[in-house]
Amino acid sequence: MKTVIKNIIYLASNRLDRRSADIVNIMEMCNAFSKQGLNISLIVPDCDLTEKELFSYYGIGFPFQLIPIKIPKLLKKKIIPGLSTVFSLSAISIIKRLEFDLVYTRTPWIFFLVSALYRKPCFFEAHQFRYEGLLTQFLYRLLIKMGAKKDTSKIICISKMLMRQWKNYGIKTSSLYVAHDGVNIEKFHNAISKKEARQRLGLNPNQFIVAYTGSFLPGKGISVLVKAANRLPDVKFIIVGGESDQIDVLVKLSTLENIIFTGHIEIEKIPYYQAAADILALPNTIGSVIDDVTSPIKLFEYIASQRPIVSSDRPSLLEILRHMDTALISPAGDERKLAENIKLLFQNPILGEKLAKNAGRDLTKYSWNARASYLHQLFMDIPQKNGLREKLTGIYNVLGKNDG
Repeated sequence: MKTVIKNIIYLASNRLDRRSADIVNIMEMCNAFSKQGLNISLIVPDCDLTEKELFSYYGIGFPFQLIPIKIPKLLKKKIIPGLSTVFSLSAISIIKRLEFDLVYTRTPWIFFLVSALYRKPCFFEAHQFRYEGLLTQFLYRLLIKMGAKKDTSKIICISKMLMRQWKNYGIKTSSLYVAHDGVNIEKFHNAISKKEARQRLGLNPNQFIVAYTGSFLPGKGISVLVKAANRLPDVKFIIVGGESDQIDVLVKLSTLENIIFTGHIEIEKIPYYQAAADILALPNTIGSVIDDVTSPIKLFEYIASQRPIVSSDRPSLLEILRHMDTALISPAGDERKLAENIKLLFQNPILGEKLAKNAGRDLTKYSWNARASYLHQLFMDIPQKNGLREKLTGIYNVLGKNDG
């Protein structure tokens, strides 16, 4: 018999007014869960944007309840450590007053505390196995491992590689599932043409353009892309994102004048740059705690944009892409081979069309809606166990009947 899951509390210690793929994931998943008919309450640290502004910024069509927790500014700005711990303790005190069937979180402390204090299902979405700092890594791994001991507690990994790492750490297989990140396909249904996108952005309609959209965090390979651009004077590169100090470093690395750095742009303009490109780049490298397990949202946006992809060979990327079938793959950190792959697509547009078409074959299974539907099925397969409050109520009812 399927467990009825209707009311879900999503707990995340991320600030919603910060630009990051993490926030896109959280907002899109809450939106997709709402489409499934689930009642979602998202509990997060308070921020400077109103609920209406947040829903508008992220294009949320199925609003859900937002419950902000007041957090001291020193913690929110990470001037002093402890945001995750303080948020988790505050959140636990709040959910005691709420009716819920399941808790979903990306915060190790929450996963541990909910699993320990409640006998309701708790799902932890894992985005990494390695953490910055040995003490943090030891603590977070321990909290997650302890939380996963309950039959009603599960771990959702964003890649197969990540699931293997948690399995090797000792998490039982029955507690582990894989759900790659996704894309809002609806935003690409009425995608504008390459010509129109370039007109809107003021780009040369006749140039061959390679674009990258995303963060400049370690492991993203932006410097490798710049070095590849130095080898291709006839190709225009547009790199979307990054802080001004990060861009300054990369400008010094460039030896030609064939790169446009846009800095941060409005989220709704990102599809325009992707549509304007002839090629979309995913040059991830070794160099971060998530470099081998990442599931970049931009990868699925690239596929939805119907443009050929040049990618590095990081393990989790190869779970989605195949060389000469859905993308051209080069060794991570190899700017020469990356440049050769770009040049090959420059000279062979028919190959690019084939790669883009092949990549799009499985796009629907990587939508946020498909991801939410899959997780909803997992929720209903979890055995529902009574919590302490329900157990006490049952005992009182029995005693009352005996007294009568």
